[in-house]
Amino acid sequence: MARQRATRLVVFVHGFGGHAISTWQQFDMPGDRDWWAEADMLFVGYDSLHENTLGVVHRLLHVFPDFFPLVPEKFRFVLGMPIRDGSDPYDELILVGHSLGGVILRRLVVALTKEWHEAASRVRVGNTAEGFMKVTLAMKPPLLKARLVLFSPATQGFFPTGWLTLGELMGLGRIASFLLRKSPTYSELDPKRSQLLANTRDLTEELAKLYNRSVPALHPDVLWANPDTVVQVEDYKTDRNSNSVPGQSHVSICKPSEAYSTPWELIENGGS
Repeated sequence: MARQRATRLVVFVHGFGGHAISTWQQFDMPGDRDWWAEADMLFVGYDSLHENTLGVVHRLLHVFPDFFPLVPEKFRFVLGMPIRDGSDPYDELILVGHSLGGVILRRLVVALTKEWHEAASRVRVGNTAEGFMKVTLAMKPPLLKARLVLFSPATQGFFPTGWLTLGELMGLGRIASFLLRKSPTYSELDPKRSQLLANTRDLTEELAKLYNRSVPALHPDVLWANPDTVVQVEDYKTDRNSNSVPGQSHVSICKPSEAYSTPWELIENGGS
């Protein structure tokens, strides 16, 4: 947590075989970048080998309102002493996902937007589209203020060889193929068979058309490894910006350094 008042919360969600801390540990030392001095960071962990994607999404839908727009009471103190003065709400929320984490966050945004739309549809405001939109925007949940940043998201699935690459990185050796095929994520990220991937894309584009730019997270900034040998590289029509970085791998694309500041800059400023 920032020692001074934090104006923003940055939430990180790792990918398949990743870890809540090690995937993002470079972000814990952003040097003298003033933007991060006013940011709290929340690192989400889950068991990517054994949990299914929607299960993780549903859990996050349940707990995220406890962290935004206000800091949970239990995190405001250390040994009974306040970490900083005041408990002002955050002004900004930035959701950051890598690989499978990108699928999770896209699906989370879809679920939130769909839930909001259905709740507003139950409110009778006459028959005008203008009246419906006015009430809908008034009911917009705080979490939909979020901006979304994705690093090599697995939203079009994995290459078959990509699973073996990740298995080796996870230290699974020769049993990698057997173990990965038993994972619920394996079928969820099969580009030829996955209903989850197709459904998430269709819903994203449908909701983005309905709400235009009222939900920023439906229009993320995306950064791809180049070449990426793990995930299929393909954008949604709704993505705000999409770029790639030659020489960065699927694993390194989200890890900033003094020589590679793009991940910091993308989160700070978006693709603008």
